[in-house]
Amino acid sequence: MNMLEPKQARSHATRRRLLDAAVEVLVEEGYAGISASTVARRAGVSRGAHQHHFANRQTLVVESVRHMSARELDALQEKIGALPQGHSRIVGALDFIFEMYSGTFFAAILELSLAARREPELKAAIADEERSMSLTVHQLGIEIFGSEEFADPQLTHRWTTSIATIRGLAVLRLLRHSKATIDRQWKFARGDILDGLVKDGADQAAS
Repeated sequence: MNMLEPKQARSHATRRRLLDAAVEVLVEEGYAGISASTVARRAGVSRGAHQHHFANRQTLVVESVRHMSARELDALQEKIGALPQGHSRIVGALDFIFEMYSGTFFAAILELSLAARREPELKAAIADEERSMSLTVHQLGIEIFGSEEFADPQLTHRWTTSIATIRGLAVLRLLRHSKATIDRQWKFARGDILDGLVKDGADQAAS
């Protein structure tokens, strides 16, 4: 066995702890709460270990966003993959996507987008990650509808519009609008989305 492997494994584990800790701090305290000492303390590692993996705050923030995005999207894909085929798969997928966009993950993305307005490199990195995330969500249409059906340009256009609708409504929840109101609006919006995506979708969603 290569004696470097345990050392590399420990290094990867430390990096993972730091990224997980950075995500927690980002979600709980926002961009202003991210610092080397705060993240190192949360991860249970020395500040020196933190600086070994992440030379500066910007690198840590960018990598934590990528880490958070990958984690959320993997979970989303796993949830959708476990759904049965057919109409219930579309309904369930829409609910999962809405929950992702209205949760702490996307809230952190939005906060970073605003906080990074005066930091061009960070702003560009966050924008790139958000575009990558949007592309991944769009491509989930293949898994939801099947590659042959999703090849229809009309369906792909309606799916893009559906994702935009979900994001817009989810932002209202992030802005602390009444949960009961947003949930009611989502129920109606989901029916409209289904009506556009599948024949008689709204009728089936109401049944």
